[in-house]
Amino acid sequence: MTSISLKCTTFSTRSWGTRLFTLLLTDRGDYTCGSYNNTKVLTTIDYLEDNDKGQFTEQYFNDLRTFQPRGPLVNSEYYTGWLDKWGSPHKTRSAVTLEEGIRKLLSLHANLALFVWHGGSNFGLDGADYTATSTYDYDAPLSESGDIKPDKYWAIRNAIGQFFPENLLPVPEPIPKLSGKTVHLKQSKSLIDLVSHENFIVYNQYPLKMEEMGEFEGMMGYQHELTTPLLNAQLSVQGLHDRAYVLVDGNFVQVVKREEERSFPVTGSSTITILVENMGYMAWLSQGLGDYSNEYKGMTNVTVNGTILKKWKHYKMETNRILDDDITTNDDVIDSENSQNNTQERYWHNAKPLLSKGPTVFSGELELTSSELLDTFVDTSCWSKGFLVVNGNVVGRYWPEAGPQYTIYIPGAFWMEGINKVTMVELQSQCQELTLILSDKHVIDGPVNGDLI
Repeated sequence: MTSISLKCTTFSTRSWGTRLFTLLLTDRGDYTCGSYNNTKVLTTIDYLEDNDKGQFTEQYFNDLRTFQPRGPLVNSEYYTGWLDKWGSPHKTRSAVTLEEGIRKLLSLHANLALFVWHGGSNFGLDGADYTATSTYDYDAPLSESGDIKPDKYWAIRNAIGQFFPENLLPVPEPIPKLSGKTVHLKQSKSLIDLVSHENFIVYNQYPLKMEEMGEFEGMMGYQHELTTPLLNAQLSVQGLHDRAYVLVDGNFVQVVKREEERSFPVTGSSTITILVENMGYMAWLSQGLGDYSNEYKGMTNVTVNGTILKKWKHYKMETNRILDDDITTNDDVIDSENSQNNTQERYWHNAKPLLSKGPTVFSGELELTSSELLDTFVDTSCWSKGFLVVNGNVVGRYWPEAGPQYTIYIPGAFWMEGINKVTMVELQSQCQELTLILSDKHVIDGPVNGDLI
C-alpha cells in the first residue's frame, strides 16, 4: 500500500507572505517532482508497508535510482500506526508487519523515519482535522503518556538490534499515574450568556463566516430576532462548518451536524440563537493555509419554511471568553417545564436530554499534594461532547458518544500543588453525577457511533 498517490502536486503553507515549506507528492515512477525551481533536492519515498510478497520496497527504490542514481535511500515517513477519528474504530498496525518492514529497509541500507515513535496529544482545540480525536496516540511504540507498548516496542527494537546492536538505548520505565480521585463539578454558566452587548461584533444581513470576522477558534454566536411568532416551523441551517447548537427563545432545541441541511420543527416568538463550534481546521489544504474558501467555519444561511432569514447579529465566543468570569447559577440545566420547545426534539439521537439552556460550563476543584502531581487519564464516558480545561490549559476535546476515545490524558505538569481548577465545557448533555474520575487506564479503543459525525 502506497501513500504517494498524487501526481506532482504541490502543497504550500504561507504565513505573512513567507513560504514555510513545500511538499511535493508524486505517483510511483514520476520522481521528477523532486526538482523545485530548477534546484534539485533529495527525493525520498513515503509508503506504509510491503504487500504480502515483499515487493514494494525494492521496486520503489529501484525506480528512484533511475531518476536519482546517487544519494541516500530514505523512507521519510514509515508509519507505526495511524491517527484516530471520532466515530471510527481505533486504528492499529500489526507489530509483526512493522518489524518485517523495518528489517527489509535496513537490509537495503535505507534510512527511515518512524512516524510516529512517541504518541502525542492534540492539546487545545486544533486537531489534524475536524474529525481528529484529542489523542494522537497513533498506536505508536511509546504511548501518548510515554509508556512502552511491549509488542510493538520490542518488535522495532529487535529489528534495529539486528543491524545496530551497539546503539540500543535503555528500556523506558513505566510512568506512575494518579488514579482514584474524583472531581465534583457544579454549573458555572451557559454559553448563551455570552450573547451580550460586550461580545457583539457586527450586524449583517446574512451570517458571516468566522474568518471574515477575524475569529479562528472556539465558537461563534449568531442571533436573529423574530418579527413574527413561529409555530412548528421548519428550520434548516445551511453550509454549516462544523457543528451548531440551536436555541429558540433561549431554549436548546437541536444539534446540527456539519453540512446537514435537513429541517426540524421549532416554536418561538423572540429569538433564534445558533452557537457554531469550530472543531479544528484540516491539516492538508491544497490551496494552502490562509485560504478558507472551502474549509471555512460558521454557516452560510438559515431558512424557516424555505425562506432565508435575514438580519443577524454576531458574537465573539473565543475560549478565553468562555472560561473567564464564571457566574454561579442555580438554574436547572436539564428541566425546562415552561419551554414551548420542551419536546422530543430536545433529545439528541434519543440519548440523554439536551441541556435546557444549551452548551454549559461546569467547574470544580481538586486538591493535590506534591507527591500527587502525576500523569492521569480523566474518564469522560458519562458526558456527551465538549472540551476539558485544567488550570487554564485546554487539555482537549472529549466526545464519548461518538468514540473511540473515552478518557483524556492529563500530563502531571498541568497539575500544581494545592487547589487545581478543572472546567468542562459541555455542549450537549450533562452527566447526572456531575463528576469526573481520574484513572490510570487510557481508553481510546471503545465503541463508536459514526452516525453522530
